[in-house]
Amino acid sequence: MFRRSSLRLTSHCRAFSSAKYPGQGLLNIIRLEQIYQWELDVETEPPPASVSLGQVSQPQAEQLWALLPTRNPPHERGGDLLPNLLEIHGSGAVYNEFEPPPLAPGFTLATPSLYEWSPTSRLNKDGTDPNELPSLPPEFPRRMWVSGKLTFPVRSPIPVEECFRVVRQLAHVSLKDAEGDRPKLFVTHRLGYFPRYMPPWEVGNPEHALMEEERTHVYLPANFKRKPTKNPKLPPADFEFSYVPTSSMLFQFSALTYNAHKIHLDKEYAREEEGLEGLAVHGPLTALMLLELATLKCCKDQRQRIRSFSYKATNPLIADELCELKGAVTSRKKGVQMVQLWATNPRGVVGMTAEAEVETIKETTEKKVSED
Repeated sequence: MFRRSSLRLTSHCRAFSSAKYPGQGLLNIIRLEQIYQWELDVETEPPPASVSLGQVSQPQAEQLWALLPTRNPPHERGGDLLPNLLEIHGSGAVYNEFEPPPLAPGFTLATPSLYEWSPTSRLNKDGTDPNELPSLPPEFPRRMWVSGKLTFPVRSPIPVEECFRVVRQLAHVSLKDAEGDRPKLFVTHRLGYFPRYMPPWEVGNPEHALMEEERTHVYLPANFKRKPTKNPKLPPADFEFSYVPTSSMLFQFSALTYNAHKIHLDKEYAREEEGLEGLAVHGPLTALMLLELATLKCCKDQRQRIRSFSYKATNPLIADELCELKGAVTSRKKGVQMVQLWATNPRGVVGMTAEAEVETIKETTEKKVSED
């Protein structure tokens, strides 16, 4: 998992337009050379990975499941729902502290980032934590979570309260549109989740990973102007789920993830500084809801499981607006379904697309023999 990315050499360095970015001139060219060198260094000799200890406690899990509309108790909302923490297998069994329930796929999207947190006084202007990427060039002060991928090997899921080790590594840096008026810096981290008591020399070996994840953020200049992205071509929906991501939900999700990014909490800042129509819904929250939709509609019993899930944000979704989650099965082959998913606002603008790989696990020979 923590191997070198394919090398991408930049043939030459170009400066941002000095007419559109006045006062930068030659200094900007020098900075671009430094950024391109950083990009090349990450590609050829990735920095050492950090290893930290993670855990999702019972209160955290209960707060997450209380927040998600897909897991609200049936007496509060009708229709199909995924089991909440007290109904984790759909049987209504009460939570047993000696046999903690497993965490659902994608739970890491709703947990605090695993790095050393900065004091509140040292947070960036937009509320983000500088320790997330200490080597970030100062020309790119704005941040958005743009895409990611989760892979779930065929192993027992991580239970609530279970400690695990997380290996986090800066994997890829890419500067786009450097010569235009919309430069963007894409940064990808790879994360691997491993059993706590694994020998140190085995931590980081993908063969022993409980889960693997990639997260990509895009960093933008302070004066970056947003432009809407055209909707991709999508199939007719086979199923859907609608909900309203309220400002209260965004506050709760920010608290769960220890995320002080102002675009989710400060409406005035989101509008005046970031050019948004209102509070932006967290990218991980939308991704988690799409993953929940795939689990709800395509994993009808314990033989079916999500094997991988990838997502990409396309346009901001705004708080207190109806969000429609939709999905369609695009292929079925040898026990594997490919499911395309997307989220739209009330005007039909697609805010995120995703793809889930749903696997049907074959019954073991021993079980078949016992049934015969």
